[in-house]
Amino acid sequence: MNLPTSAARPRRRPATDAAAGLMLALAATSASAAPPTQPPAPPVPPHHHDRYADDEDSMAGRAIDERRSLKADARVRVSNVAGSIEIVSWDKPEAYISGELGRGADKLDITGSDGNLDIVVRTPKNTRNVEGSELRIMLPVGVALNVEAVSADVIVQGIKGKVVAATVSGEMTLSLAADEVEARTVSGDVVVRAPMRNGSINTVSGDVRASGGGGRLKLETVSGDAELVGASAYSDLSLKSISGDFDVDAALTGDGRFVGETLSGEMRVRMPAATSAQVTLHTFSGDVRSAFGGAVPSGDERRERQEFKIGDGRARVDLSSFSGDIVLDKR
Repeated sequence: MNLPTSAARPRRRPATDAAAGLMLALAATSASAAPPTQPPAPPVPPHHHDRYADDEDSMAGRAIDERRSLKADARVRVSNVAGSIEIVSWDKPEAYISGELGRGADKLDITGSDGNLDIVVRTPKNTRNVEGSELRIMLPVGVALNVEAVSADVIVQGIKGKVVAATVSGEMTLSLAADEVEARTVSGDVVVRAPMRNGSINTVSGDVRASGGGGRLKLETVSGDAELVGASAYSDLSLKSISGDFDVDAALTGDGRFVGETLSGEMRVRMPAATSAQVTLHTFSGDVRSAFGGAVPSGDERRERQEFKIGDGRARVDLSSFSGDIVLDKR
């Protein structure tokens, strides 16, 4: 019996149709069994590793331990925005830097040579969330030192070379063997103990206490009070303030000059009984009092102005206040 040609052999699907069906089946099975596909993780940005610079969490409390060779008369600059700077002199020909970096600080930069060294705590620009870094530094006694800070406290002890120190709101204490000293703050208090022969102290609202000096000194405040105790005679003493009070115990050289000016602050001055000077005391609405016996007023004898000579009058004392009192006492 002959079968029809169409029924004699079954029709076969093309290979391409079979493969496509198999792929669809496998895909469906995989979709139902496999978990959802996760997006790829973002690439890790490259990171610069530094001995004193790392990510913010691991940076906090990072210890500093560095040494650098240093000449006895080297120039050293130290800068730290927040925290503290403590510098002490020693007799070794090197700088030893210790302490801790605060959270948020970028790194500690120590650059330069054995004759000119910079020690700087780097912080990110436009960043407010930075914890204070603590620097403790040993330096040769004869270095010339420049210290810069913003809210960091500054302590310097024993340095004989020229010292220039500035901070905005930090406290400053300088106990030095230096002849030349410059100290500046905005609102921080200043204490200077040094045999300075050439000094400059400037603050806006911080209080000042200076002792041990002589020679030339310029001291200026806006509203801060100032106390000055001189250890030796001044050749040129200049005191100025707006509303700050002055309390001064000082002597002058034979031809020395002492000028004190304040707008509304009071001025109390003590000088040796053997002082020899031409004296002018003047206030517009305050009181003037002098304890020097035998002083003979000259010129305007009104209460608010006194001019007189003590001894041969070679030195010169000019004290004035617009509305504050002026008192001149003997030691």
